[in-house]
Amino acid sequence: MLGADMSTARSSRRWAVLLAAVLLLLPPAAGTAWADDLYEIDLRLQYAGFDSAYSEAYDAADADGVRVLVDFVSRSETRATYEGEAREISRLIWLHLEGRVLAVDVAPLTTAPWADGELPPALSFTRQDLQQAHGLRVPGLDAADIDSVEDNALFALGLGGGLLLVVLGATVGITVAVMHARCRRAHPPPGWNGYGVQAQPAGPHAWSSAPGGWPPAPAPTAPPAAAAPDSTPGARPTAVDPPWRLPSGG
Repeated sequence: MLGADMSTARSSRRWAVLLAAVLLLLPPAAGTAWADDLYEIDLRLQYAGFDSAYSEAYDAADADGVRVLVDFVSRSETRATYEGEAREISRLIWLHLEGRVLAVDVAPLTTAPWADGELPPALSFTRQDLQQAHGLRVPGLDAADIDSVEDNALFALGLGGGLLLVVLGATVGITVAVMHARCRRAHPPPGWNGYGVQAQPAGPHAWSSAPGGWPPAPAPTAPPAAAAPDSTPGARPTAVDPPWRLPSGG
């Protein structure tokens, strides 16, 4: 019984974690198809093979839009490979990040052998560069309010916190139910034997819940005593003369 309850608790936690992952990977319901916020674009970049990719968006002071900075761990062994990584990152940002993107800056987090053990230089791609290299953006991406990126981030945090509370609540509830069931088995109510079976009334054929099965056979009863002879005068036996008394008249 206890093992089944604990298995149910583990299954509930697994389903809750899976649900949280699916909800976080889904695109915003009100956004454009293929649109990603900052959290989702990081997941997309990491899925594409860019380890520890982390994006930040900064409002431009002289234009309507944002400048996006992406940090990542470069695996390049040559400068040409590194530049190819930066171009692919900027392409994914350009095609999928919601909001008006004015520029993309790509900066590595680790040193590279081809850069004499130093950090490779950051590479920047302007809006014109991105449009020439990858074409026009998906309709609706530029029209998305850039504030929705922050709103989606807060929504993701709130959703994650809510799911965490649900998981904790389910775990606590199952634990309390298991402990309550164990307490009931340890202290059964009157008339029950502690195993969910009502105690049978005492009798010569009653089952016993104690180890040993049947109760001991009852001791044999003594046979009833013989009835005393009737003491009424009419039933009293006739007196017999003793053998030494001689008959009279002789």
